[in-house]
Amino acid sequence: MAGSPAELLAAEHLQLQFRALGYQSDLRAFNTRYRYGAPGQKVDWRRITASSTIAAKAGQTGQGEILIIAHLDTYLPRADRDLNHNLGGLTLQGVDDNAAGLGVMLALAPDLAGSQDYLDRMSPQEKQQTRLVVDLQ
Repeated sequence: MAGSPAELLAAEHLQLQFRALGYQSDLRAFNTRYRYGAPGQKVDWRRITASSTIAAKAGQTGQGEILIIAHLDTYLPRADRDLNHNLGGLTLQGVDDNAAGLGVMLALAPDLAGSQDYLDRMSPQEKQQTRLVVDLQ
């Protein structure tokens, strides 16, 4: 859940994975808020500090950047009723992200010998016409 100790641990784990793959990586904290309260009752704003993991690696051609973005999050409890029904929060029940996007992003990060071999076999014309290769394992 955003702003929880578990979220920070997940962000730190991703940072270590990216660094092990040769990326420059850092954590960025940001302050945000969400509405908390039942319909018809006073609504409060809950403030949290969430975390993002950023990783970068310099390209080889100098012709722009490719951004790959993924997220992992879960439902934030919006009222006491949600908490009483075990929705959201640290139990990660409710609307939940299965982290498939993060898995794809990490799979794109390492150097892949098979993909490199495929690229090495391409003609110069094929290479010139190719702007992006995404290898989904």
